[in-house]
Amino acid sequence: MRWKFVIDESPVESAERDAVKQRIAEWWSAFVKRTDDLDALFSNKAEWDLPAWMHKHLNAVSPELMWEFGPGIFGGNRLVITPESNRNLRPMVEAILASAPKIAGWEFYGHRLPEDFGQASRNVDARGGHSLAAMRFQLIPDRFNRVDVRCLVTTHYPEENMKATGYVGLESLLGEELVDRWIGGIECELVPKFPTDAVPGIELLDTTRRMIARLVDKLRAKRWAGSPEEFKWAVLSMEPEAAEDYPRRTDQFTQISAYPNIHECLFNGIPFDSVRFSRCGEMFAFVKIDGAEALPDWGFENRESIENALRAGLESVGLGTVIGGGNGLRYCYVDLALVDVMRAVPIIREVLARGGVSTRSWLFFSDADLSSEWIGIYSDSPSPPL
Repeated sequence: MRWKFVIDESPVESAERDAVKQRIAEWWSAFVKRTDDLDALFSNKAEWDLPAWMHKHLNAVSPELMWEFGPGIFGGNRLVITPESNRNLRPMVEAILASAPKIAGWEFYGHRLPEDFGQASRNVDARGGHSLAAMRFQLIPDRFNRVDVRCLVTTHYPEENMKATGYVGLESLLGEELVDRWIGGIECELVPKFPTDAVPGIELLDTTRRMIARLVDKLRAKRWAGSPEEFKWAVLSMEPEAAEDYPRRTDQFTQISAYPNIHECLFNGIPFDSVRFSRCGEMFAFVKIDGAEALPDWGFENRESIENALRAGLESVGLGTVIGGGNGLRYCYVDLALVDVMRAVPIIREVLARGGVSTRSWLFFSDADLSSEWIGIYSDSPSPPL
């Protein structure tokens, strides 16, 4: 279900979203009625089954939502509502939080926040970990502009305790949003001694932020549009399996890319975030066009002519450019770097409609948080395979 880029929705999709919005309203109504009881529970003045109550009311919105209460940053209490690894649900979480009532003494967030070292240590202990103070963290940048982390100890203890210490400690110290966007592989290891660049948990957040800043500094200092001579084009190939239809890019067998790291990240199933590949605010997206029917005689000749038309249309108004394209068993694809999605959409639709592409054509977004969002190229484009 779309939440962020809702254009030309069908009556069915509209009814489904309205039903969820009603459940969201009912959740907040139930929450408001229980705030005094929550205060009493957290101050040990009352006892009642909070998990069962949250399951009944919040999980009526979606069973995949997780939650966490804690002290507010500005005093009072906080509630975190998060889809955790189901990042395609983040637009829905944004909609939930956008409709949150203003309640004195309450703060609402969509990610677990970074904790101080004392609270992070308590989180580790509660989840079956060992001593967070005895662990060091080594940070290593990877080729997809993420930070791999080695969680190191010099004293042996059971592997499950080591992993609990590393994984829980890492998210508690860095916060969920930073981990989702920037942290790559996580390994927990026993080593004879700590490397000189390994840092204690109390220094982890500042050290990680400095490394991320260095990664961002290495990105292009200007937008992609208007500088094709700087592109280092490469060809990638995949081996898709035949199917009746294909969600996202699962039928793709070849890709020409001006930024191979982007497509290697996407095709290797690594969660993608545009902020890791552009420091100019560009969002990476792609057009997906059904090639089951031939293009009309009066329209585009091939994918290259589609790419050229989109590049010219977007660059003429400074809203983006084409950074690649590819073919699949059924669909063809054109990759875009967009400066302003909603201003670019009318241009993309007009260019493609003028060239006669199939009504089964859509604009998708590369970011993991937007993997369930799409925009039809025509007002009557059907829903894509998802």
